[in-house]
Amino acid sequence: MSNTRFNSRPMKQETTTSQPCEIREIRPSLAATSRVNTATECRHDLETSRKSVSRDCRAEADLIRNLPDSVLSNSAAMAEDNATKVRQRVLVITSTYPKHAADDAVQWMREIHQQMSERGHQITVLAPSHKGLQSHTLDGIEVRRFRYAPASIERLTHEEGTAYQIRNSVMQLLAIPYIIFGCLAAAWLVLTRKFDVVHVHSAYPNGLLGQVARFFSGASLVVMSHGTELQSARRKKWAGPLLKQTLRAADLLMSDSSDTARMVTKLSQRKCHILPYATTTSAANFNPPKNKVAQVLFSGQLTECKGLEYLLRAVPRILEKHPAQFIIAGNGDQRSKLEKLSQKLGLGKSVKFLGLVSDAQLGDELAHCDIWVNPAIVNSQGDAEGLCQGVIDAYNYSKPVVAGNVGGNCDSVIDGVTGRLVPEKDSVALADAICELLADPAKRQRMGRSGFSFAQKSFSRNRIVTDLESLYREMTRESVPVPSLLDAKKAFQSLHGLPCDFKRAGNMTPYKSCVSATLS
Repeated sequence: MSNTRFNSRPMKQETTTSQPCEIREIRPSLAATSRVNTATECRHDLETSRKSVSRDCRAEADLIRNLPDSVLSNSAAMAEDNATKVRQRVLVITSTYPKHAADDAVQWMREIHQQMSERGHQITVLAPSHKGLQSHTLDGIEVRRFRYAPASIERLTHEEGTAYQIRNSVMQLLAIPYIIFGCLAAAWLVLTRKFDVVHVHSAYPNGLLGQVARFFSGASLVVMSHGTELQSARRKKWAGPLLKQTLRAADLLMSDSSDTARMVTKLSQRKCHILPYATTTSAANFNPPKNKVAQVLFSGQLTECKGLEYLLRAVPRILEKHPAQFIIAGNGDQRSKLEKLSQKLGLGKSVKFLGLVSDAQLGDELAHCDIWVNPAIVNSQGDAEGLCQGVIDAYNYSKPVVAGNVGGNCDSVIDGVTGRLVPEKDSVALADAICELLADPAKRQRMGRSGFSFAQKSFSRNRIVTDLESLYREMTRESVPVPSLLDAKKAFQSLHGLPCDFKRAGNMTPYKSCVSATLS
C-alpha cells in the first residue's frame, strides 16, 4: 500500500520565478487531481488487502481446524508460557520469614519465592527483626529486616504468629513501634528502588505498611489474609474498621481457603481470590517397610485450634480395637498441657511427643506413618485455622487424612475419597474414623492415592506459582474468570460419583486452573 500521507491543510502555491505565470495558475489544479488519483488508488489497495487478508484468514482457520490436537495443545502451552514471562519486581511484606537456611518457618512462602526468582522475577522481602536480627540474603533473595525494639524484647513475631502474640497486653504495646518503624522501612525501601507489586501477608498489622509502600511507589497492592487477623478484628472493635479499610484499599485480595475468603468478602464486600499453600515436602522414592504396629501421625504447631486434646481422649477407644502408635511432631504453647493429659489418661508409650523436627525427619515420619490426623476445632477464642499445610504434605506421601470438619479442612479433605472429615470436638467420631481406616489397609491405600492425585493437581508448587503470576497480571488487565478451588473439589467429587453438597464462598473470584487439571 502507498505510504502517501495526506495533509488536511490548504496547499501553498509555489512562486518560482523561472516558470511562466500560466503554469503557476494551473499547478493547484494538477495537485488536486493528483490527490484524488492517489486517494482512489489507496482505496483500491485497501479493498484488495482486505480481500487478501480475508482469504488468508479463512485458509488459516481451515488449516488450524485440520491440525492434530497435540499440535494445538503444544501451541496453547507455548502461548501460556509466553504469557507468564512478564517479569515482576515484587516487594513482599510479612511478619515471619526464615531467619536462616535451617529455619523451618513458613517454608511454603520461602519455596514460592525461590521458584518466582528462578522464573526471573525480582523478589525482595521486608520483615521485622527478631532479637536484633540484621538484614540478610536467603536463597539469593534479599531479606530486609527492620528494628522496632531493643533486641531483648524484639519477639513480637517468629515464635508465634503476630495475631496470636498481639493478644498479650505487653505485646500490644510493641505493635505501636512495629507499625511506625515498619512504615518508615517500607517507605525508604520503595523510594530507593522500583517495584511493580507490593504483596502483603496478613492485612493486620502489615496492611498499613503495604499502603505506605503503595503510596510512595505507585505499585499495585496485594493483600493476602490467612485468617488470624480477621479473627482478631472480630474480638477487638477498634481493629475492625482498620482492617476493613486495608482490605478495601487493596488492588487484589487473596486468601488461602474458602473459609477465610468468606470472611474477607463479608468484611470488605470485595472479590477474594483463593490461592492455597503449595506442598513443602518431597516424597521419597522408596516404599517404607510395613509397620508391625500402625502409626498415626500429627505434625504441626501444638496450639488449641489443632484439637489434639480430643485426639488424646480418642486414643483409649482406638487401642481397645487396634494396636497403634500415636506420634505428635511439633511444638507450641499447648505441649505441656497435652503431655500432662497423656499421663493422666495412662497412655504411656502409645503416645510419643517428638517436639520440633527437621524437614528430613518430618519426611521420614510421613513416609512411615499409616494415617495422618488433624483433629482441628474452633478454639475458645472463636478461631479456626485456615488451610492446613500438614494435609497437603500428607497427600504428597500418599497418606489418608482424618481431620476435623472446620476451617480450611473443608476445602482440602474430600470425605470418603482422600480421607475422613469428622465433627469437631467429638472424640468418639474421631476414634471411629481412625479405626475404620486402621481396619482396612486397602481403603487407606486407595485414599492415599486419591489424596496424592488431588494434591498434585491442586497444590503443586508449579501450579501455585503460575497462578500467582496470573493473579499479578490480572491487576493490570482484564482476564477471563478462572475456576475456584471449590470447583476443583466439586469436579473431583463428581469424578468419583460423590454428592457435592458444599456451597461456594460468597462473591469470590475463583482460583485458577484446578478444574481443568482435575478433569484432565
